Amino acid sequence: MLNVPHSSPVFPFGKECWDSGIDAEIERWTDWYTDWLFQSADPRVISVVYPFSRFFCDVERLENDPLEAVGQGIIYKQFNGLNDRFFPLMRNGRGGLTMSKSTA
Repeated sequence: MLNVPHSSPVFPFGKECWDSGIDAEIERWTDWYTDWLFQSADPRVISVVYPFSRFFCDVERLENDPLEAVGQGIIYKQFNGLNDRFFPLMRNGRGGLTMSKSTA
């Protein structure tokens, strides 16, 4: 199994929630073409490609990840001085995440 978590620049709801300047960070920190580079012709190899940007949800982070302290946990709140002002994924109170239009 191949895990390809950061090859997409896509935001399912748009990236207007981020401060201006996020486009440059997305350009820099997206692992461009890794989904293509790690394709396999071997049918025993399964590729798991996350379809959204790490700036939407970083699927390599764990709950209580040390990077939460700097705003880069599962849900990024800030990155290199830029802030996410609208959290499209919110904790649902049961230990999971749910889609929400609420602000934090």
